[in-house]
Parts: sequence; structure tokens; C-alpha cells
Amino acid sequence: MSPKSYQHAERIPLAQLIETNRFRLVMHAQFEQSCGLSELPVELELSAGFAGKLPFPVPWDKWLYGFVRVNEFLGRLRQEKQVQGISLHDWGDQFLVLLDAPTGEIPYFVGRNEVTQLLADCLKPPELRK
Repeated sequence: MSPKSYQHAERIPLAQLIETNRFRLVMHAQFEQSCGLSELPVELELSAGFAGKLPFPVPWDKWLYGFVRVNEFLGRLRQEKQVQGISLHDWGDQFLVLLDAPTGEIPYFVGRNEVTQLLADCLKPPELRK
């Protein structure tokens, strides 16, 4: 991922894409199973520094997996652009969000604190609770 290729990505509120009450983390084994019809898969790539500040244990590879129930905004993108999944990547002072679509990635930036809050408040499996 070249920083130059995403330099014009729009910054949006994370809740516009992923609302806390519509997001759940799962373990990698559950992520490999299909999600619900109203959900999209979400992958999060965290830096060691970010992962170390979360209020729950993060797997050694610093990847988290989850599913989000589609809201109105995401539903429009899913229908218009055929979005099939979402990935979030730690870029230091912000997160790069990539929506996976057949025509290519749709990039956005969201705030680091928004991702911290999402992960602190979302539904987690027992393995990710302290």
C-alpha cells in the first residue's frame, strides 16, 4: 500500500461505515466461515503500539477479525459498488479503511480514537475479554 496511492482518500467518521452496536469481533476460525446475509467481513491490521493499548489481549500477529451488520450508507455502497468486505490498516495517526469491490479498493481515512472506541465497546468473543 503506497501512501501516494491513497493521498486523496476522504476522511469520514468511522460510525458512517461501522457502528459499534452493529460490529462484533470473532476469532480467526469463525472468520473463515461465511457471515450473515446482512453482514460484511472486517479485518483490522494493528501496529504493536496500538494493540498494546487496547483493553483486551490481541493475538500475536496483531490482526483482528469481525463482522459488521450493514447500515444504510454501507448498504448503498454494497449495492452500487458491490462491496464485499472491509479492511482497516493502522497508519500511525489515523487508519486507512479499504472497501473491497470488484472494480478496486475504495479508500477512506478514519480517526485512530474512533477505532480505539469501536474495539473497546464492540461485542467480543470470550478469548478477547480480560
